[in-house]
Amino acid sequence: MGEKVLYARQAGITALRAPDGTFLPAVPLYALTTDIEEMYEKTGRNIEDELMDFSVVTKHLAFKFAEYVEADKAAKAERKAGRKKK
Repeated sequence: MGEKVLYARQAGITALRAPDGTFLPAVPLYALTTDIEEMYEKTGRNIEDELMDFSVVTKHLAFKFAEYVEADKAAKAERKAGRKKK
């Protein structure tokens, strides 16, 4: 018996709220399946569509990570500057 492989397909979109109440960017929701052929039959999509969605998500995550890194650097610099003033 072979190992089952999970495939993801976009099932919808959601947007959450940040702790301050503002809306966060909308992000896709994915459903997992083990039958890729059935998934493509039901959705009318193909592997090129899936790769395009993955590319979009990857770019968004890379952008968000870069924002995080910059904010972390700024916070560290601010803390360091605060310690020097004392």
